Amino acid sequence: MLGLITISIFISYVLALYFILTAIKDKRKKIIAATIMILIPTWDVIIGRAVFYTLCATNGGINIYQTVELEPEYFDEDGVPLFFDRNKFSLNDMTLGNQYVGNEERRYVSKLLNIITHHEDIVDVKNNQSLGLVRYYVYKGGWVFNELDTGSGSGDSCPKYSSKNTIELSRKVFIKKSQGIEED
Repeated sequence: MLGLITISIFISYVLALYFILTAIKDKRKKIIAATIMILIPTWDVIIGRAVFYTLCATNGGINIYQTVELEPEYFDEDGVPLFFDRNKFSLNDMTLGNQYVGNEERRYVSKLLNIITHHEDIVDVKNNQSLGLVRYYVYKGGWVFNELDTGSGSGDSCPKYSSKNTIELSRKVFIKKSQGIEED
């Protein structure tokens, strides 16, 4: 049913564009009218994508603010901190002696352009400072797409969502203390 409505709206829009352009005799006014008719359903996609890609290039990805040296017993053989649960996509359940916790937050950067930021960070409980974070940006499309969206939750994200990013964050924040060479 939704497909039929979508096709009907599209055909109506194209017919309206055709009738408007045939009614206008001046070539310059035709170009202006066509531009306006094309921009009505697409203006937010053009601006939204530009803002999304700018945010991705400037702020997206892993950011490390401070590292913490830990004893080797806190790491597995792959160098992943043992207190990090690899089966989870977030840091919510990560704890180390109640000194460091995982935090997660989602919020709109722009509701108008439908851009969301989602970040996962590791926080030092003592001073409530972020030691590092993975920041994702999600672009959910323009208003036409969202009006026709069936709730599939699709959209573009950068970087792509992956538990590997969270594991990489924990590897970069928590580093093994160097083993000293014992002399006889």
